[in-house]
Amino acid sequence: MDGGTVWNVNLKDAVDKCLEIVDDEEHVVVDVAITEFINMKELEKTGKSYDNFGRQRAIRKYYKTMNDVAEFAKSRPNVNYRHFFKPSEELGGSMAELDFRNSTTWRFQ
Repeated sequence: MDGGTVWNVNLKDAVDKCLEIVDDEEHVVVDVAITEFINMKELEKTGKSYDNFGRQRAIRKYYKTMNDVAEFAKSRPNVNYRHFFKPSEELGGSMAELDFRNSTTWRFQ
């Protein structure tokens, strides 16, 4: 079952759709793949106000995405959460994600 979205993760609809086929959450297996690179760099020192503003946005974005997954998993503890994938490096943005030439995908294999 594909619960894919273009904005954030939509685990609720994916699991609900599976429950139309099976009668127990224990029979639902969920793999989560986030294609957007999100990372939390550790900083020893903050910079200027603008840098701090950017840092605040990065922290918010990271926890917004990660907490959506964690909070849903807590709300449906009987679902089998098998894999969680997220990029370990920048994938090049939305246009690069649609470029399936070997020269662009080889490094991710």
